[in-house]
Amino acid sequence: MSERTAFGAAADRAGFWCPSCVNGHQSDIMENSPLPIMDHLTPHQPQIQSLTGLRFIAAFSIAFGHIIPATVTVMGLPLNGTTMLGMPIFFTLSGFIIHYIYSEAFALSWRGAAADFAVARFSRIYPLYFILFLYILVKTPMGARLAQPDGLPILWAYLLGITTWLPFAIDGKLIGQWWYGISWSVSTEIFFYICYALFLYRMSRMRLRQAAIALIACILVSFVAAYLLFVTKDAWETWILARYPTLISRQDDFPDSFYRWALYFSPYAQMPCFIAGVLTCQIFLRIKSSALAARIPADTLAWGAAIGIAVVWVALLAGGFTQPWLSSTNWMAFLVTLHLNILFMPACCVLIFALVVRRTHIGAVLSVPTVVFLGEVSYSTYLGHPIAIRLAGHPTAGAPVAVKVVAALVATYLLSMLLSRCVEIPAKRFLRRAWMKWAEFAT
Repeated sequence: MSERTAFGAAADRAGFWCPSCVNGHQSDIMENSPLPIMDHLTPHQPQIQSLTGLRFIAAFSIAFGHIIPATVTVMGLPLNGTTMLGMPIFFTLSGFIIHYIYSEAFALSWRGAAADFAVARFSRIYPLYFILFLYILVKTPMGARLAQPDGLPILWAYLLGITTWLPFAIDGKLIGQWWYGISWSVSTEIFFYICYALFLYRMSRMRLRQAAIALIACILVSFVAAYLLFVTKDAWETWILARYPTLISRQDDFPDSFYRWALYFSPYAQMPCFIAGVLTCQIFLRIKSSALAARIPADTLAWGAAIGIAVVWVALLAGGFTQPWLSSTNWMAFLVTLHLNILFMPACCVLIFALVVRRTHIGAVLSVPTVVFLGEVSYSTYLGHPIAIRLAGHPTAGAPVAVKVVAALVATYLLSMLLSRCVEIPAKRFLRRAWMKWAEFAT
């Protein structure tokens, strides 16, 4: 191959080196700082190691799916399909962890908690996001393009972390398909944080029964709403495109279409996963000290959720994507469409709840120190793996696929550890200490 090797193509799918990603399964996780700083900005809660390990699984599914060539299959199933698993895990887990850590602080004092929450979240996600943004500005044509007058709004959207709040596009490409497309979920997560601080924190007032009913309602309403959007897609997409002719239809170019933004990149489509995570946490907080917790078959729930995810995943890869799901309105097409947002949400809620309420066999594996460590660097893994893929691709050009995959995985985790230790942790400490000193001075 020329300079655009097979691993260059893998990096393209990861949304960094080329704005082309047909399936567009990318993800992120925002919470659970590696080596948490126990200051007043991060209310102390016992670490749940199995959830940190679950973050590794989510990040690995994204990185592995972007590394493995689409031609590599097992029993006819393309292994790069693992990417679709990471997103619902990340967003549901994020809602759980945010509520787990901050619900009590918001209940005590919204005014006091809101400022600390904002600084804590900013110091957690923005430094690495910004450093890699600068790197990509320099190393790709992105910098020169954004310096042009019509690129300045996109530049500001990146700096403000709002690239997915509207269907921003440049040169016919959605931002999630452009250079640094992997960062789209950071913008989506920032939207969730704002919503949590404004109103979702109030879920901490719910009793056990209220939270359980709310979670069931959230899931049912989400699926009903998704189905209504699905069966009326031709009508509402046509209506939107008629009023905004610069937007692209799903039939002309699905990866860069308004349809894909609306159902995948936008925070509004992913919001149910975050809310479900918050409600799952509220159920856990209400039940953890009760006698009912000891009677919950956590191991059965965990295995059932994991097997359910696997069965649906196999079904989609085996038959779902082989049909014209973008134009069809049958049930299989509906399920395939749901993979863009909420398909795995119910199983993720069950899995997370099972892992935290009691010890399970799956939780024991996820709590192994090595797995926990890899979970602690998962944010760096997610944002940094497209760069690692590219760096590993040049030295291994012409090597067997297995060698390329191993090299890219090694590069990914070496870079993850480097970014975590040299950017994430120091920047977070510096910003939080600076805020604490300023707050102390101001008072």
